[in-house]
Order: sequence, then C-alpha cells, then structure tokens
Amino acid sequence: MTIQKITLATQLHVGRNLDLSKIIEVKNPIGDRAKPNGGFWTSTYIDEKVGSEFFKEFVSDNDWYILEPLEADIFVVENISDLEYLLEFYGRPNTEGNETFIDFEKLSKKFDALQLKSSCFAADSSVKILDLYNQKLNIHNSNRHPFHQWWAESTLWFCNKFKSVIKIHRAIKK
Repeated sequence: MTIQKITLATQLHVGRNLDLSKIIEVKNPIGDRAKPNGGFWTSTYIDEKVGSEFFKEFVSDNDWYILEPLEADIFVVENISDLEYLLEFYGRPNTEGNETFIDFEKLSKKFDALQLKSSCFAADSSVKILDLYNQKLNIHNSNRHPFHQWWAESTLWFCNKFKSVIKIHRAIKK
C-alpha cells in the first residue's frame, strides 16, 4: 500500500444541523463492536434522487449535505491486500484475542479518513467473505469481521477535510 494524498469525489452526509467544527475524535469501541465511536461519516454522492449507495438501502428523512473534499491522506480499502495491510499495521484484538478489529485511534494519527469501496460488497469479494484465523467472516453477519455493520461504500473521516458544504433539497423517493 502506498500512502498518498487523494481527493475523493463529492460526498453525501445525511443528518441534522451539520457543524464540521464539532467532529468528535474517533475512539475504539469497547467489546465486540467493529465500528468506532465518533468520527464523521459520508458516502460518495450519486445524484439528488438516489443520494449514494448507502442511501439506496437506508431511507432517512434527515437533511442532505453535499461536501466537496480537499486533498487528504485517505486509507482506501478495495481488496484483500488493502485489508491485510490495514490489520497488520492498524489492527487490534477482538474479544478472542485475534487481530480482526481496526485500531481507529492509531489510524487517525496517520490518516484523515478510511474509505471502504463498493467493490468490498460484491458477491465475490474477498473482503466481504473473509478467511481469518480459520474462520469465515461475513461482513454483514459476523461481529468479528473488521467491517461488521458497514453496509455500503462509505468513508469515515477523522477530521474536517472539506472545502465546501451545501445543504440540498432532495427529490422524494417513490
């Protein structure tokens, strides 16, 4: 994996009263949870009707914010090699002592964000169905999977790396 600055495509955040100055510092979860506490979540914006891959699946009546990212240090996961590198250098033990969880606190000291690409959710993805420590871990139903509870392409930001934010009125889904 090469560390480089990249500029992501336009991002979508859905929520209320967005204030990027109040991004909560990311903390590793306690127990058997893979997702961290804090940070700021976005997904790649598609259009006003669909929103993003994440919001194709999850309907929300919250406000939509379109964000234009700045160039940033982003750890991008799109294949098994990326995930293996992530766990080797930024892994933390799960409750069984195996390094299948991500140390988000350590990762946030080196990177501005962590992005999980849509390719990780393909039926034949070696990230979606993972062989680790003689276990088959499915991203959607194994609480020991590093990305358990990540349901679609998304980016977890550790800091404000956006040049603009616009609140939009979206089309109503039918």
